[in-house]
Amino acid sequence: MAEAVIYAVEGDKLFRYLDNGQGDIGPGTVIGTGGWSQFTHLFSGVVGEIFALTADGKIKRYFDKGGPDIGTGAFIGNAGWTQFSSVFYGGNNLIQAITPDGKLRQYIVNGDADMGPGVQIGSGGWQNVKVIH
Repeated sequence: MAEAVIYAVEGDKLFRYLDNGQGDIGPGTVIGTGGWSQFTHLFSGVVGEIFALTADGKIKRYFDKGGPDIGTGAFIGNAGWTQFSSVFYGGNNLIQAITPDGKLRQYIVNGDADMGPGVQIGSGGWQNVKVIH
């Protein structure tokens, strides 16, 4: 079984926990030491990729390369992410977001560049869906 990674924010720190499938996840390792409580929402992407939403509606992307510090990350796209009731990783370099009126939108993550306006892929009813991420 491959080793799974779980990320958790406790206070203002980001921790990495490794689950090797042996029945005990063990202690976490601090990989981010400041500012993590400022984010309103966090979700992971591909292995080692973490997205963090700021209170002013921006997305910051981090890459965990297994070292002792995840680094400063980089902002991607434009602001405006606070308008969504849910934001999550959709696979294949896609971020998906649900509008308060239940529309599902999709955005392509293209490096650190602007993700553009996105496209609507669901016409309604998503406001009652609980997304697990």
